[in-house]
Amino acid sequence: MAPMIIAVDMRCLRVCVTLVLMCQAVAHADDRQDFTALRQAAAGFVARQATAAYPGTRVAVEIGPVDPRLALAACPAPAFAVSPGSSLWGAGSLSASCGAPTAWELYLTYQVRLAGPALLARRPLAPGSTPGPGDLARGTVEYAGDPGRYPRDENNLRGIVLTRPLAKGNPLTIEMVRARQLVKAGQRVRIVVDGNGFQVSLEGIAQGQGGIGDSVRLKTASGRYVQGTVQPDGTVRVAP
Repeated sequence: MAPMIIAVDMRCLRVCVTLVLMCQAVAHADDRQDFTALRQAAAGFVARQATAAYPGTRVAVEIGPVDPRLALAACPAPAFAVSPGSSLWGAGSLSASCGAPTAWELYLTYQVRLAGPALLARRPLAPGSTPGPGDLARGTVEYAGDPGRYPRDENNLRGIVLTRPLAKGNPLTIEMVRARQLVKAGQRVRIVVDGNGFQVSLEGIAQGQGGIGDSVRLKTASGRYVQGTVQPDGTVRVAP
């Protein structure tokens, strides 16, 4: 019996093989974690955490790249957690993990940029000066470091003294100020004692120094020691 000869169109064969390989690749890709989607989800998680930690700020998050050679099973609901010691401003890292269908954990890096309210100098301010009404104005800046470094309320700055120059338009930070010492050790100060329906005023000698809101120890003329709080006018208020 003569052998059967089948004519094969090589172009058709190549197309068929290519289609099979493409289908296999697509099926294989469906089983792998999409790192672009993972990074987007991680950025959203970090942004929500930063917004909750620093209300009133604008948040921008950038997630670092993932090694494309890494092969992880697709995860329908990855979980995220900020790494211990990482802050929600500047650089940090977080974990992305999957529990099912295949367990895995991956660490991602991030960079958070925050912008929010701050107090800006209306004019150049010299070291040793105390900003007065009209010297500072509220504005919005991109924070360089911890947002807590930037005072937002001018009313909380009573009695502060600048320790370094502040150029016009620049934001004030807590490193630039210190409390003005209204009471010094050995100074005679007026002690005010407020009671229920009465007020007593007497003189005492400060045993230490302090600014507004600081607690200082004083010695009265009778030799008794009392503890009081420094007031904006330089007096020391003592609870009865």
